[in-house]
Amino acid sequence: ISGGLGGPIFTALLLFWTYQVGRSLEAVMTTPRFIKLWLFGTLFPALILSPVSSSLLLAGPLFPVSVLTVVWATRNANSPVLLMGFFPLAAKWIGALAALGVLATYYPAGPLIGLLALVPLGLAWAFALGRIPGLRVAVPRVAKPTKEQRRRDAEFEGEVARRRAEREEKDRLRRLLEGPAADDPTDPLR
Repeated sequence: ISGGLGGPIFTALLLFWTYQVGRSLEAVMTTPRFIKLWLFGTLFPALILSPVSSSLLLAGPLFPVSVLTVVWATRNANSPVLLMGFFPLAAKWIGALAALGVLATYYPAGPLIGLLALVPLGLAWAFALGRIPGLRVAVPRVAKPTKEQRRRDAEFEGEVARRRAEREEKDRLRRLLEGPAADDPTDPLR
């Protein structure tokens, strides 16, 4: 990893962050969709920025990790995160810091390049909010009930049926003991 924040400690922290955010997103997105998001974060910035400037460093984890961070931060906007282990921030601010990091990295090469570098993050943000037609972060899954859940459901339905039968039997006996006058709404003694 090259750049001002290179080195083994930064690499270890970046891998840890990617693992945490990636694990959270992959659980929601499924693995193939997560890989597509990673590839988008890797290839799309290169497609946008390479025609503008061929001297830019487009390799490295900055864009894919920033895209994952923005998607995660958008989906978990109010989740608390400890920045550097000490400073509590809402996740939405971590996403904003990721965008500022990308802007600060590419803006010195030119204002247009800095703004173009934010396009993938803007698309990631729109994707996380579900504002891109036909694309959603979460894949709707229908959870199959476990054996224990099926057993509890059957037990509950059996209990409901038993109580209903008891209530109907009590009503039948009450009507039988009270006689035909109990069913007559015009009976003045009722």
